[in-house]
Amino acid sequence: MPAWNEKCVECVSSGIGEGSRFKAVFEMSGKRSDAQGEVIEYVLHQRIRYRYQYVDDSKAGSVEETYHILRVDRDHSTIEHVVNLKNAALPFWVKILAAVLGKIGRKMGKGPLDGIEELIESS
Repeated sequence: MPAWNEKCVECVSSGIGEGSRFKAVFEMSGKRSDAQGEVIEYVLHQRIRYRYQYVDDSKAGSVEETYHILRVDRDHSTIEHVVNLKNAALPFWVKILAAVLGKIGRKMGKGPLDGIEELIESS
């Protein structure tokens, strides 16, 4: 995860595929937080979905992320990244703002898929 997500500074996994678990450390605004995660869906070459749980300011929360791999043609695929903040330890208004910006906002800076694309192109 640190290879493509600049907010993730450490990650240790117990395996690959559905049911595997991982521990991650995220750093945002100079503050580190630990997360415990699990791959909850894994379909080779199609989709991976995982959930990680964390405690932020004494509030427990979880975030679910899904990566959909969409085949364009024989030699090309695209990746769609979906983040579910429904159970995140965020104020309600922040969740609404994130949803609105996700629909109408434009890209500002590096996103999580840019790191994945760089990894693929460098191999």
